[in-house]
Amino acid sequence: MNHALKFSLLLVLCLPAAGLAQTANVPSTAAPPATSTQQPFDLAAAQQAAQQNPNDPEAWSNLAAAAKWTGNQQVEIDALQHIVDAQPKSAKSWTRLGDLLRAQKQSAASAGAYQNAVKANPNLAGAWHGLGNAQVDLGQLNEAVASLKKAVALEPQLVQGWTDLANVLQNLKQDAQAAAARFQAEQAKLAQQAQQAMKK
Repeated sequence: MNHALKFSLLLVLCLPAAGLAQTANVPSTAAPPATSTQQPFDLAAAQQAAQQNPNDPEAWSNLAAAAKWTGNQQVEIDALQHIVDAQPKSAKSWTRLGDLLRAQKQSAASAGAYQNAVKANPNLAGAWHGLGNAQVDLGQLNEAVASLKKAVALEPQLVQGWTDLANVLQNLKQDAQAAAARFQAEQAKLAQQAQQAMKK
């Protein structure tokens, strides 16, 4: 066998081994697979971090997220209160705070949180929707109509917003407007279903 042929055979035999060696030396950037026992949030650790860093908004945001994940509403409320104290223009934090306070039947405090949310961001449909429902809880039906109308104007496919508006209008004996709002709720629902069908 001539020298050129021997060299070619050696080259063919060595290349795969060299390639494998190079691959083995490259560190993997893939995250290890999550196990069923892993928790995305550690409430105790988040509480400790917030206590150790009381002036760090991120620490309180992490605590709010951990509390939400674990279903601890009171801890989430406390964390959100720290967040809005430090960042009063955080409309989404005010809205979430309003949701939690309303769930705890604190209607006046809930309405106040939603009002701060819409002041911070007048274009946040969810905040107007929450404010309208809180106003219903307080018996402020005319104010609720105005708030709910703003919510559905900002987000025309907000089915629950249209439904809540229809209910308030019905209570105010404004039957024609209530029927129109229910029709809009049905139209919004159909539009959502059509969008979902297109995604399939």
